[in-house]
Amino acid sequence: MARRQLQPCGTPAAYRRHLYHGEEPCQQCRDAHNDRTREHGGIRIRNRARQRAYIRLASIYTEAFEVMLEEEYAKALAEEETNGGDA
Repeated sequence: MARRQLQPCGTPAAYRRHLYHGEEPCQQCRDAHNDRTREHGGIRIRNRARQRAYIRLASIYTEAFEVMLEEEYAKALAEEETNGGDA
């Protein structure tokens, strides 16, 4: 079995490798880790805002939301049965 090629310093993988080996991450790896963390933080913020917007829409369009929810629930149940629980 071939070994995977190690990622060079300046990548999130190399940052984790430093930590795994009990080393202090180099500046390039810290920068890569911080960039990745900031990037994912932005995604979390956008997802949280989207979820809040869905809640607000559901409260404004209650009847339509309830109908859609029931339709999607029925689809999900059918998919679950079709896939044998491996959705």
